[in-house]
Amino acid sequence: MFHEIYPKIFDPEYLNKQPLPDSYLLFFDKSYVFLQKTDAEYHSENACTDLPENGLSIPKFKYFGENIDRLTQNSYYLFSIDDDDYFLALNFDSDKGDSLQLTGEKIDIFRKLSPKSTAFAVLVGYHIYTWLQNRKYCGRCGSVNLRSDTERALICPRCSQIEYPRIIPAVIVAITDKDNILLTKRANSSYKLPALVSGFLEIGETLEENVKREVFEEVGIRVKNVKYYGSQPWGIAEAVMIAFTAELDGDNKITIEENELSEAAWVKRQDVPILNSDISIGQEMIQKFREGKL
Repeated sequence: MFHEIYPKIFDPEYLNKQPLPDSYLLFFDKSYVFLQKTDAEYHSENACTDLPENGLSIPKFKYFGENIDRLTQNSYYLFSIDDDDYFLALNFDSDKGDSLQLTGEKIDIFRKLSPKSTAFAVLVGYHIYTWLQNRKYCGRCGSVNLRSDTERALICPRCSQIEYPRIIPAVIVAITDKDNILLTKRANSSYKLPALVSGFLEIGETLEENVKREVFEEVGIRVKNVKYYGSQPWGIAEAVMIAFTAELDGDNKITIEENELSEAAWVKRQDVPILNSDISIGQEMIQKFREGKL
């Protein structure tokens, strides 16, 4: 999965620090990330040294030459991976992309980025970017929030309300019936591969109750033997995906909730498609079922 970057070590602790020339800088505008074209003709000794197959990398500060001081003053520390620090470019908009020789890509590009640490950095960076964008103003009194110098938090200077990054719990579940697994496709989604039933936790629910409710709402069946499988950060939705396995309980007739799903069907183990990707916990569970390991 994309967050499994071992032997690299991710450190999310906030530190009030300044970037160095070799620090990485992430640019976002709405649902786009702006990356360096590492295979372009302007690639130089100041650019990133690692050249992924798709020709896209997170740029380092030293890549920006005469713009480095301005970008340093308008950056926000995100996290570190090993000894590499990552920062967010503040007050960035897409009109600046061309002048900085960056290419804009939909945030879904993280699925294709390599190595995994790059994909992970992009998605976690996007999670923090979204939080900062959505919490500019205090939810209690409407004042402009200030960034804390000591922790990853936004503080209202008027009423002292503190806002921490929002992390939304959501479940995803592999539903099986002997040698069959229930595969779905989301309605109105750019993701076209087979997927599992998933949904966000409601107030007052346990995770196990969330699994049973989402399954019944989306496909009209009941499940039993709900067991925890694993978890995964999912920055696109400001979420953490909490994965479970479950078995069919009773009638296997599927009734689709058309606002959520475009397709849902029982698929025999030998007919489960090879996804050629394990970047998400859902993909991993589908492939493990196909291999008889789930």
